[in-house]
Amino acid sequence: GGGGAAAGVAKAVKSAKGSGVVGMAPSSSEGGKTKSQIKREKAKAAKERAEKAAREEEERLAKAKEAEEKARQEANKADPEKRAKKIRKALKRIEELKGKDPGELDDDQRKKLETEDELREELAKLGV
Repeated sequence: GGGGAAAGVAKAVKSAKGSGVVGMAPSSSEGGKTKSQIKREKAKAAKERAEKAAREEEERLAKAKEAEEKARQEANKADPEKRAKKIRKALKRIEELKGKDPGELDDDQRKKLETEDELREELAKLGV
């Protein structure tokens, strides 16, 4: 019965041959990837996902801004008096902000200051 045991051992050795040495990284000839390669690929994939999400978010914001602009135009057609009053109020707030120290302003207030020219143009277009 000794021959059967030897054949079993040979079979085990053959099947273990492909796996290499226990604890050792697989050889590159087998197509295995090192931990750093896998890590780089995962990081690259994550970066690509983040970039894709950022692009989608940008597109969504652009669409929202477009829709907001359309809604504003519709509102102007419906009631230019009301829109003109709203613009004058916003311009009044901007004048108040101009009086403050620029260092004290937060991001929203700075953005509001940047819209002054647009608001003045829109008010002129309304001609109210």
